Amino acid sequence: MATRILIVSRGSGFMMDALDSNLKKSGFETVHAEPVVKSISKVKEDTDIIILLADEYVYESADALVYLKDLCEDEDLPVCLIGYGGEMDEIKQYIPQRCITWEFKRPFDAQNVTEKLKEIAKITEEKKLGKHILLVDDDATFLKMLQGWLAEKYRITAVKSDRESVMNVMRLKPQGYLLKTMSKDEIVASINEFFENNRWTNRM
Repeated sequence: MATRILIVSRGSGFMMDALDSNLKKSGFETVHAEPVVKSISKVKEDTDIIILLADEYVYESADALVYLKDLCEDEDLPVCLIGYGGEMDEIKQYIPQRCITWEFKRPFDAQNVTEKLKEIAKITEEKKLGKHILLVDDDATFLKMLQGWLAEKYRITAVKSDRESVMNVMRLKPQGYLLKTMSKDEIVASINEFFENNRWTNRM
């Protein structure tokens, strides 16, 4: 299955068209959205990588940037920025650095961007095939904190504990559970132990 890249930009242009062409020639699937929540939400499904092409719109699109931040954190998606320094700094007011995998400064070379995205796609695919942890809690702050502890080593999906999420957890038949009252060191050590030894001891 081809890596699906969501490109968020306002309109198109010569460089954007060149990048899109290069990506498709290299086997990527691309979809496009305007920097508007409704436009992004229509094409977000099955996205593997997000490219955010920044220009003046970033100063007036806070809702879209917050939506992208939530999407990236919830789905553990890599974000790549393309833009000038000031525009990328503005984006970082809404999308934290931990979510940003790579930054390409304008003017950019479409072939160089494509080659870097091949590397990112490979890492993303390896992560998908690797160790996956589903976090379920009604405290969004706690979920984000846990993601920060674990995302470097594991693929993380975080969801709030509503009825649908709990049902999804039951369908997945988890091999173990953790108490949120455990310390950071205990949580990380327990997860590492589980994946290393494929066992779960004294955890409920």
